[in-house]
Amino acid sequence: IYSDWMYLWCFSYLAEKHRALKIILRGDLTWIPGMRFFDFILLKRNDFEHDKRAIEQNLDRTNKDEPLWLVVFPEGTVVSKGTRKRSQAFAEKAGLADHRHVLLPRTSGLFICINKLRGSVEYIYDATVGYSGIHYGEIPQELYPLPGLYLNQAQPKEINMHLRRFAIKDIPETEPEFVEWVRARWIEKDELMDEFYKTGKFPSQLTHEDIGGSSSEDADNKGGVSLRIPLKSRSMLDYLSPSAMCVIALPVFAFAAYYALHHF
Repeated sequence: IYSDWMYLWCFSYLAEKHRALKIILRGDLTWIPGMRFFDFILLKRNDFEHDKRAIEQNLDRTNKDEPLWLVVFPEGTVVSKGTRKRSQAFAEKAGLADHRHVLLPRTSGLFICINKLRGSVEYIYDATVGYSGIHYGEIPQELYPLPGLYLNQAQPKEINMHLRRFAIKDIPETEPEFVEWVRARWIEKDELMDEFYKTGKFPSQLTHEDIGGSSSEDADNKGGVSLRIPLKSRSMLDYLSPSAMCVIALPVFAFAAYYALHHF
């Protein structure tokens, strides 16, 4: 959904890496306050050479001695009725099997990022996110639109994350093999989402011993256990003083208008 990056930012805060976060976003979001201040990577998405330069130049000026958490959404957009149809059409044209719950990934941007960061970054973390309150076959963005997050009207009670870590050295360096590697990961993601929508949780390889419990407890949890971290979800308005609300009111209303024009 459109607020995925906000929850990932919360996760990075728990890992004390929130100051190291850099996100790849659509170039038409430059007018939102803070985008240029954070030095996010902004792409046109219809101009490969421009986007390649934008990624490489941004990562070139990143201090290699400082921590970096680069957030990339290879799908390029959120799941919706329209994007599901486009994903299916592309799958048919390319002779690929389409997914049930996720979109087919675009691999070019991620390929550029990984090759640019080889030697300075050791791992890629794969996050699959599931939101409570969504039933099998429903579209998450329709239940949790972005305006509802700001106004405290539509928020998931639980944000579930399934995390995996892959060593960069084990990821293919040539593009054809890399494309196949990513597509295989997305097949696995689709299976993870299928499990989540059926059971309400992701499968886990963690045991009670892994999180400090006893091995006897694990006997009744052969499917593994999850770490649960309670966080209180608050409306964005709770954090703002009247003067701050005046400062951000126009951009928020502008974003709401932009969202309405493009999604209704």
